[in-house]
Amino acid sequence: MRHETSWAEETFARADLKDRRLTRRLVRMADAAARQPGGTVTSVMRSSAEAEGAFRFLESARVDPQNVTDAMCTSTAAACSDLPLVYVAVDQTDLTFKDPHRIRGLGPDNAKMSKVLRTTQVMNALVLDERGVPVGLLDQQWWLRSEEKAPHWKEDRRPPEDRESHSWVRTIEACEERIGRFAPGCRPWYVLDRGSDLSTFLRPCIEKQQLFTARAAHNRVIEDGRGRRRKLFPTLGRQPVVGTLSILIPRGADRSARLAKCEVRILPSASIRLGKEFYKTSVVFVRETGYVPEKQERISWRLLTSFAVTDFDDAKAVIRAYTLRWRVEEFHRTWKSGGCNVESSQLRSYEAIRRWATILAAVATRVERLKRLSRETPDVDALTEFSRAELDVAMAMNQSKRWKPGDTMSLRDAVRLIAMVGGFMGRKGDGEPGSITIRRGLERVVPAAQALQFLGRSG
Repeated sequence: MRHETSWAEETFARADLKDRRLTRRLVRMADAAARQPGGTVTSVMRSSAEAEGAFRFLESARVDPQNVTDAMCTSTAAACSDLPLVYVAVDQTDLTFKDPHRIRGLGPDNAKMSKVLRTTQVMNALVLDERGVPVGLLDQQWWLRSEEKAPHWKEDRRPPEDRESHSWVRTIEACEERIGRFAPGCRPWYVLDRGSDLSTFLRPCIEKQQLFTARAAHNRVIEDGRGRRRKLFPTLGRQPVVGTLSILIPRGADRSARLAKCEVRILPSASIRLGKEFYKTSVVFVRETGYVPEKQERISWRLLTSFAVTDFDDAKAVIRAYTLRWRVEEFHRTWKSGGCNVESSQLRSYEAIRRWATILAAVATRVERLKRLSRETPDVDALTEFSRAELDVAMAMNQSKRWKPGDTMSLRDAVRLIAMVGGFMGRKGDGEPGSITIRRGLERVVPAAQALQFLGRSG
């Protein structure tokens, strides 16, 4: 893409690595990864010398992985300075690696109880502008699970800060700190899934008047205006339907894309018990009423929100915010398998894996941003994101009859053309290209464009 070098500098030049040579190396590695995304260092670096320099950087004890993360997240916060509102989709995932001899320093894979697979846990906070286009990662929290099984939550006597669930609190605190420092005029709207339905998390969000929407996981006690106590879920079910709408469900790991018809009910003001006290919030209930494909879950969302909901239009704003949470799932797919293949890394230590994975996380957000821009702003000139050489090479590789070298084209047409180089068919019923075909196309187009430019200069 046209601005890989400037993007890499904007993203990582702020890294406080105590040595300018290390910072320059980090920027060059990010530049190379943006040009040719890949999970292994050798698949990204263009020469043996660059690969050797990258390995030394990644294994260096002088490079604090948190400083690499901070540089990436600070650049995202700075990019929010001109935006009045952003959505912050927060979700937890794990990175899984083969490590049969346990030499990488990773944690157990509690889900599969495998002796070969080991994992690290990551909480990501992905910033989206009001169009839903990714801006970047505002925070990442990394941790390893203990070899010992955690106690059941009813029997857990550990302080909240020692529990894995406290990562939700740490993530929001870090996001608030960065936004406050670098984008004080921007208001974040946090969008969270069921894992965030914790009293220790929701209570401070309400007390600090933070804007959030979280999917309820627990049938909490609520109190009406007369002091009577009831359960949240059946109370929502008794509310009148205020409207219906259709929600486009994107393709996921366990679902196919579909258009879901839903009815909406609201509790404009509910006093919900969080811990020993009651806190006022609004609740939006979204229930799918149409046909649901076999083996797919019917939508039934109970959305707790600090956004003031008084009518159907307010409810639609909350629902739209929550649907943007799927963008962080798409980012995870691009990061882990769809574009950057971070889990194929062969690095041999947890700290090195974390440094490399952070660089690839920034690249994954860039791929997702390009994908979304081509859909949300399709008519923008392609030269805002690609060089002339890259467009001409894509035309030549496709043997296009519609386009000739030097032609102007829209961003949408350019992305489709590059994705076709990566295997996208481009037929009428195929929809828009995804991250995998875009990444494959870039892997082929960008090196060819660089060779073309080099030959032009040398000639």
